[in-house]
Amino acid sequence: MRTRRDVDPHARGARIREEQRDVRSDRTHSAASVARRYDPADAGHNAGQRESAYQGFGLADIAGRDRWGAAIWLFSHSGGAARSTAEQFVRDLNTGNGAAARALCLDSVTQVELDRDLKEMKDWGPIGSMTVVARELPPGPATPAGTSSVAGDIDFANVRKSFTATLVKQGESYKVQDYAFR
Repeated sequence: MRTRRDVDPHARGARIREEQRDVRSDRTHSAASVARRYDPADAGHNAGQRESAYQGFGLADIAGRDRWGAAIWLFSHSGGAARSTAEQFVRDLNTGNGAAARALCLDSVTQVELDRDLKEMKDWGPIGSMTVVARELPPGPATPAGTSSVAGDIDFANVRKSFTATLVKQGESYKVQDYAFR
């Protein structure tokens, strides 16, 4: 036999809240348990309770989210000049402009490597999309100041390749020290 409580969606929401309250009774009120007080099936009927669901998120939680957001933003926007140099290097290789690609390299990148990749890239097709991130490496005995590591994925028309490179700052621009497609 079905009761009004089984059929009525408002009563169903009240039953769910009662069950949640029983489960929570032995717990402390963390932000996660407070957030569970809000029942979407009951939206609009308990505005005060819905409001209290968000009061559990204090300044520490907001600061934590802002730190992660800042870290993600910094990671995605760091190394902008090195990243754009690497992207231009790949585009020059892809379009067959070996002279322009060579101009973006240090002497450690040989003409043989460039010619090999120029030939291989003809089969890969044009670039569809390129996602590249760069980060500056800390200076050390084997790493001069201004060295950046670049990595990413490139979708060509016929194949997808991973790309890595090391770029070194010389003056106001970056030069490719080494690179690889995998």
